[in-house]
Amino acid sequence: MNYASNKTLVRMQTTLRFVCAAQLSRYEKKIMNQYEEGFGHALLFGIGAVTAIIVFSLIPVEFSEMIQPGLTILGFVVGYGLLIFQLNKQHKNNLNLQREQFKAKIQKEIFNEISDGINQSTNALIKVQSKLFAVSQKIDSKRFLKSEGINTKPLSERTVDFIDYHHSFSKTIIEVIFILEKFVITDRIFEIFNMALQSVSYDLDKSYQKVNDSLLKFLPIDLPEDKQQKIGVEILEPKEKGEVEFDTLKNNISNYNEFIMDITSYLHDLKIEAQNILLGEIFDNKVSPRRPNDREYVVVSKSTIRSLDEQEHYFMHETDWGKNWQAALKRTINKDK
Repeated sequence: MNYASNKTLVRMQTTLRFVCAAQLSRYEKKIMNQYEEGFGHALLFGIGAVTAIIVFSLIPVEFSEMIQPGLTILGFVVGYGLLIFQLNKQHKNNLNLQREQFKAKIQKEIFNEISDGINQSTNALIKVQSKLFAVSQKIDSKRFLKSEGINTKPLSERTVDFIDYHHSFSKTIIEVIFILEKFVITDRIFEIFNMALQSVSYDLDKSYQKVNDSLLKFLPIDLPEDKQQKIGVEILEPKEKGEVEFDTLKNNISNYNEFIMDITSYLHDLKIEAQNILLGEIFDNKVSPRRPNDREYVVVSKSTIRSLDEQEHYFMHETDWGKNWQAALKRTINKDK
């Protein structure tokens, strides 16, 4: 080979090295931003090797025998590098898939626990509500028959039974509150539901005191044995009550049922939000929030007109429970001063 050919070859190699170096420099930053360091190095190595193969392919044929061993080794290294890259990428994808599957599993378990708590509260709610309705009807029927001169047996219901119904119902609400406290980290809306249920439970307990007082005026009492011997009867029936007392009983039960409806609404809101937060991503769907015709009714939701801050302020400052809680907090602060 003459001097001119060698000089041309040297210039060609120098130009190709410059182009390859510039190309690799441009790709390096892009690759390192898209992949982790190990993946980026593997892919960068592969691009460099392929580029080197292209460079060598442009070298005249008379030099091919000299570089053939190097090309063979280079091909092996490139194949090994690409294999490592593919394995690393597959490992990363598997980890991401396992992470998403584990997250979905936890979300389903949290939803099931919240849903079970809601179902137990709903069952207890229906029970106490139906029992109060039934006893109200029995008292009214007994009063009517007595006004017609017909004597009837004492009612089988007792005030202690309704105390148990109410306490069982209140217990299920408290259990839902405890469940939400465990998963507040999941979403802030669960903390708002915690406040909502505590607020209406406070109102419900106060309302039941009035119901209990009214029931005592109409339901019989089972006497202890020592009293039975003195009085001569096992069951003591209350004296006949007038229309005013019965209307008071009905109003007290009606007010109690209004707070039950508030709890029913909040539990319905909770189930919707729990589905959207915990299952919405899994099923790629959302449930619309409750939309009462009267805007005065409070809806606990991330999709309502009121922001979460406004909903929190309502329960903490505008409800009886919130006002009582704030007053207790002030007393504690003043006591510590």
